[in-house]
Amino acid sequence: MTLLLTACSGEETTTSSGSETDEAAVVVEPPAPKPEATDLGIKAGDVIADNERLQAGELRSGEGEFDVFYLKNEAGQRIGYVIEDFDAPGKVGDIFITNAGSTAPGAKGIKVGQSWADLQAAFPDIEAYGSEVESRTYAITDELSFRLSVMNNQYEVEESTIPADTKITEILIKAPR
Repeated sequence: MTLLLTACSGEETTTSSGSETDEAAVVVEPPAPKPEATDLGIKAGDVIADNERLQAGELRSGEGEFDVFYLKNEAGQRIGYVIEDFDAPGKVGDIFITNAGSTAPGAKGIKVGQSWADLQAAFPDIEAYGSEVESRTYAITDELSFRLSVMNNQYEVEESTIPADTKITEILIKAPR
């Protein structure tokens, strides 16, 4: 949207063509929309020791205990974690965003805590898959995986069986393999 503002000074102005005018047109562009904060300050392949937003820690889950590096945003709030690249020790591998309201580059504004319906609207061709061992459900794009709050122990998942209000619990940024 472009705004056209007209200013009247009340004084007579002569243009270079010699004609008189009492109005000067000013075109004002609106500010560009502020982009969503998706710069995590880190990407796969970065040196872990060089990043101040990473803090060594241990993740405990039903599958065991894992060494991770917790990821903090600019405000110092923990928003997820990264795992070390198995093929390149000391470098960032996969990045997991777990904090509600947080997003990731390439996620089209989709955030942890939004619904399966929101995800399908942003990525109409997204496909969901189950995990036979962990009974997890992931919706997958080329570069991202969205973990859903519904359990599936079958690999093949019919997307229509996932309730529309199912929540996204995690966004995984997959390291290139």
